[in-house]
Amino acid sequence: MLSRIATTAVRALGPSGLARPEVVRRSVLSEPPDDLRRPQPVSLSRPLMRAGPTLWKMTPQVLVGARALRCGTPARRAPLGSPLEETRPPVSAEKPPPKVLVTGALGQLGPPVVAELRRRYGRDRVVASDVVTPPVVTDDVSPFVELNACRLDEVDDVVRRDAIDTVVHLAAARVADPDDRRVLHVTARSVETILEAARAHDVRVLLASSMAVYGSTAKGHETEVPEPDTAYGVAKVYGELLGTYYRDRYAVDFRALRL
Repeated sequence: MLSRIATTAVRALGPSGLARPEVVRRSVLSEPPDDLRRPQPVSLSRPLMRAGPTLWKMTPQVLVGARALRCGTPARRAPLGSPLEETRPPVSAEKPPPKVLVTGALGQLGPPVVAELRRRYGRDRVVASDVVTPPVVTDDVSPFVELNACRLDEVDDVVRRDAIDTVVHLAAARVADPDDRRVLHVTARSVETILEAARAHDVRVLLASSMAVYGSTAKGHETEVPEPDTAYGVAKVYGELLGTYYRDRYAVDFRALRL
């Protein structure tokens, strides 16, 4: 199951030569870390996803399960059932594989995701990270950096030093953590930090969201309105919406995968 999720996450990144919109960005790292722009209030009374006549149009183009639709560039209409690759821009043969940073690499999803990314792109193209360093950094973990994803200065240093162009953001609080304040801080704050660094350095982001956005009584179908009933689910919805805001406002290539 975990290996299948890892493969889906890697597919959601799309080809390494993905076309990017031409956008002029200003650096915001000189601003205080807490001075982060917040999205306008968004009502959760309307679905995050709407069914169109020919293609699921998703807001914020969330990826649910194995449905790996592209995000970050305007949606292209295609008949239902057509291969996703047909809607993607051509891949440049000269472009090297992405340089990927995986946050939360020591968690439940981290090891299989890191392994699949390295299988596809090469060991030196994938940097694993977590808030703590394992007692022994083995070959299957290295290269590894200790990184607190809630700290913008640390994320910025790693992105610049290792020339990161893609972040797979798995870091979050534990689902069963009883401390709601800690859950909200770790899960939401880390998304803010990753997106801010992505805006400053032209980095694309894949967020590991959760079926917890639907609540404990929902079936988890993509047409359902998110109604989270836990702090973890609320934080994941916030991450999706904030990523959508950064995509629309700053053209950050953002995708989310509900697992």
